[in-house]
Amino acid sequence: MVFTYLQQLNGDPATAPSAGRSLLEAVRFASGVLGLKGDIGELGTTRIDGLAVELTKRAGPIQQAAPLSVQQVMLLERLVAESEDLQDRVIFGGMLVLLYSCGRFSDGQRAINMILDCDLDIDAIECQGYLELQVLGHKGARSDILKRTFLPLVAPIFSLASVDWFRAWVHAREALGLTIGGKRSEE
Repeated sequence: MVFTYLQQLNGDPATAPSAGRSLLEAVRFASGVLGLKGDIGELGTTRIDGLAVELTKRAGPIQQAAPLSVQQVMLLERLVAESEDLQDRVIFGGMLVLLYSCGRFSDGQRAINMILDCDLDIDAIECQGYLELQVLGHKGARSDILKRTFLPLVAPIFSLASVDWFRAWVHAREALGLTIGGKRSEE
């Protein structure tokens, strides 16, 4: 019955591409968690899984969000440098660090250490250097060894908008009692 139903779904162009997989997941859930009785062994067959995969292939490419424009990044830098609210500075600065290091939000949450390698001389016109986040248990860590290996996210310290966003971010973090270098506490 499941095979015949999936064949009918594949023949109907109005069927959602996720319908086959959703059905199989629901039946497996009902079997494992709720104790649904019946001939559920056939759900693991290649024929049934193949029909669900064929239906999924109709979906086409995933539409990802548009990347940030240069103007948007420059605005974010200005917000960090000019905002009166310290928490806004810290949040927006953290976004820039992840952006410049090509990190994910979840990587920022899993950062264990922050290593600052730059000259924060007050008299210097520009702060240059790098900020490294050491991430443990990142998305790509599948094996036990990778789960215990740091993923270094290195963000160069520079500004597209020619504003000193990094120094403003550092000062805001310090004012809120957040560390800049060394082992990260639960913030």
